[in-house]
Amino acid sequence: MKPKSFKFSKYHKGRVSPLFYTSQSLVFGKYGILALQSKRIKSSTISAVIFSLKRILKPHGRLWSRIYPHFPVTSKPTEVRMGKGKGSIDYWMATVRPGVILFEFTCTTDMQAKIIYKLVNSKLPIKTTLVYKKNPQ
Repeated sequence: MKPKSFKFSKYHKGRVSPLFYTSQSLVFGKYGILALQSKRIKSSTISAVIFSLKRILKPHGRLWSRIYPHFPVTSKPTEVRMGKGKGSIDYWMATVRPGVILFEFTCTTDMQAKIIYKLVNSKLPIKTTLVYKKNPQ
């Protein structure tokens, strides 16, 4: 996963703020995966999670990804002397802050949602929790 076009080819690394966002809520699906930590997540990790979620949700569920890797990360090859500019783009990453919903999905049962949460939690490098829409009654 990488963007089709971007304004600058190389960015500064920057910092990921540990402030918790409470304004995020479910928009598309019935269940969601909420981030509890701040971290940078590689595009390969995001695509692996999407691939495994689609395999489980294939017949009856839908999936919405709320994060996308927008920032390039550069690196220089090993055994290269200092200087001579910044390295080439190595991979793409997304910055995740706590309180942001990463993925939203719909499925048939609550048990299936818990299975999906365990799968996603094992693949992501951050702590997450399962959130769901409350039925208005």
